[in-house]
Amino acid sequence: MTIEFGQNIGRDVEKIETGEKVYNFLSKIGFLEIRKSDEKFNEWIQNLSFEDFLSHLTRLNGIIRENSTKNRSIDGQNVVVSLGAGGVAYLPPYKEQKDKLMKDSFDALKYISNNEDRATLLYYSSNSSIF
Repeated sequence: MTIEFGQNIGRDVEKIETGEKVYNFLSKIGFLEIRKSDEKFNEWIQNLSFEDFLSHLTRLNGIIRENSTKNRSIDGQNVVVSLGAGGVAYLPPYKEQKDKLMKDSFDALKYISNNEDRATLLYYSSNSSIF
């Protein structure tokens, strides 16, 4: 197996730019500062509405998928994750299933007492909104 260094430079630059956009978004909504304090994070979670939860995930989804603002949604439409020809493929849940998953995830955030577990659930919720 031969590895040619630099063959993915363009792709790596795109990832860095997307990472910067995600960082700027999280900073803009105050999440990075909130997450530094367990008390502030708990307060933010308890005051978060379902509509704001979906709005944040939709915006994050759009940034990561590089969709224009008007084309952003948590739809998973036309998304297939595959490990190459004949490999494992993942198809996201239908929109109706995803709506319930998002609502259940949001409700669970309110009841989980451990902030690390909450942050992990937010991470997985954001991933499921992307697909």
